[in-house]
Amino acid sequence: MKALLFLLSELCLACTLSLSLQPRLTFQSKINLSSSQKLVENSSNEKSQRNFFQSVDFTTLSLVAEEMKASIVPSKVENVFQIDSHNLAISIKGNESSHWLRICWQSQKARIHIGSAPPLGKEDENYSFSSQLRKFLKGSKLVEVSTVSSFERVCALSFAERLSEPPTHKLFVEVMGSRSNVILTSNSENENLVLCCAYQVSPSKSKRPIGFGYAYVLPPPMAARSPDLSESFETFYEYVARNPSVTFKKALVNCYKGVSPVLVENMALSVKGLDPGEIIGKIENTAIEEFHRDPWKKWLKVITEPNKCYENERSNFLVPFILEMERSYYPLNFSTEQIKNKFEGTNALSKMLSAYYDTKQDQENFSELQKRCFLRVQSVLTRLNTRIDSYNQRLLSSSEEEVKKLNEKGDLLTTYHTNWKNGENFVRCMDFITNNEVKVPLEIKSPKNNNSKDVSYLNPLQTAQSMYRAAKKLKRGVAHVEKIIEETK
Repeated sequence: MKALLFLLSELCLACTLSLSLQPRLTFQSKINLSSSQKLVENSSNEKSQRNFFQSVDFTTLSLVAEEMKASIVPSKVENVFQIDSHNLAISIKGNESSHWLRICWQSQKARIHIGSAPPLGKEDENYSFSSQLRKFLKGSKLVEVSTVSSFERVCALSFAERLSEPPTHKLFVEVMGSRSNVILTSNSENENLVLCCAYQVSPSKSKRPIGFGYAYVLPPPMAARSPDLSESFETFYEYVARNPSVTFKKALVNCYKGVSPVLVENMALSVKGLDPGEIIGKIENTAIEEFHRDPWKKWLKVITEPNKCYENERSNFLVPFILEMERSYYPLNFSTEQIKNKFEGTNALSKMLSAYYDTKQDQENFSELQKRCFLRVQSVLTRLNTRIDSYNQRLLSSSEEEVKKLNEKGDLLTTYHTNWKNGENFVRCMDFITNNEVKVPLEIKSPKNNNSKDVSYLNPLQTAQSMYRAAKKLKRGVAHVEKIIEETK
């Protein structure tokens, strides 16, 4: 019983801590312990639906790079802190304020932005990656932030010993889904040699090895077309409508670099009658032409001339926002409708990314904690049910009928003990009710030596006394067992 109370107290403490860590989430105050297995399955299903992370696309990465360029360049690297095996925080100090640069290379969560400070204290482990970064970058100056090529999700940060000198190191952040990586290289005219990286890729596994001493090569470009601001609608429609049986969203993603499904959905919000999930053959040409004329051109203008767009259209266009239920986010607002959960002001895009990914991470952590709690309760319930079954068996064996039989056998042995012959393991008795002869077996005497193979029996009077004691013990045990079963339930 003490073990049960201890486990349940741990469960309550874990739930309380999880709620305090993320106040945005709610948790049912009552847990039906009898259906804990169902709750575990439900929590797993909810996790797969709720904790889908939207990947950072090229639009978001390029706008974040432009935002960081305006906010933290130039600045000095104060420290490098690795939060876990996939998250890094770089402390930078500018002329007016200090910031933390957050970098992640974990599959769907891969990103870079200005974020909050990491947890206080030392690193959980002695990470070699953060140690190498501190060795090469601590004290250096961040002099440039940019995307390295058009419509590719690679961001480069250049570091120099002094602002007046050329960069000595470059930190490449590759946002490539499951192949995301963070790589520090030297900066030379001939080639950039890899100094350290988040994870290494051997030559046997890839034609593009990544590791200490290898020359850094950018990821191979996509085979799709590069969007062009001067491209006519006829050319645009020719490429998009080559396969009229695919959806409009899929056609754009397959035809053009830098286009993501979320971007197409966002742009389609401003075109009346355009459903990005509809196949191209069923969409009117006028809707596609309006899409090309307004949101498509506007997006290309942002990508090619971000400085002018930031100056002229910050109030109504460059307003990142998160959809309700926190399922996805948009770095740009193509729609004229009023939006909620929008972020404005300095580093608005970084604030949005921090809010989105931190909240989703809190939800994922909470789901894991909730599942562990349910499994812990289920394990306790299984042990308690086994205990109840065991005591029920004892209760059955402690019934009044069994007590009565033991007393009757003891009375028979006491009455007819003179019928016993030396060497026999039973006593012939006459039943008190039927008056028929019955044989009452004698109990085996416990051997003094455990290794002894000889079997000896108690005499009739000794066996009778043993049966009387067993009957009294069973009678006393009934109340005790019932009490234990009630406490266990």
